[in-house]
Amino acid sequence: MLLGTRSEPLSVTNHSRKAKGMRLVARVIGLGGSALFFTTMIGGAIIAVLSGEFEFTVWGTLLGVLGIIALVGCVISWWNEWLSGALLLILTSCLAIRAIVMSEHANILLWSVVLAYLIAGMLFFLSWWLSRKASPPALSHPPTS
Repeated sequence: MLLGTRSEPLSVTNHSRKAKGMRLVARVIGLGGSALFFTTMIGGAIIAVLSGEFEFTVWGTLLGVLGIIALVGCVISWWNEWLSGALLLILTSCLAIRAIVMSEHANILLWSVVLAYLIAGMLFFLSWWLSRKASPPALSHPPTS
């Protein structure tokens, strides 16, 4: 009987510890994906400017906006994991559609960024779900003195 009562707090502690670890891994992956994304975008723009072939395109602008949304999604994770996960998963869908439509320009780098955002978004959702399970249930009636 004593073991049954002790397993509940350990389970809550385990969920909380797992949620914290998932949040950390998701932030590292998401911010690393954003760093890779922006480094590639800026590097490509510099090369295009130096070669004289730089021009603003709808796809290039869309990629820049999606990159900013991804960065915002990673920053939001410090306050709201659910919203951060939703933003990253929506962004993943948009980037995957873009990579499929523009398949001649899609490369392993774009797909690796898509995969990084997909993993980070899923980890944020899992972390949010585990933290909900780890939090103690709210009291239905406030204590009376």
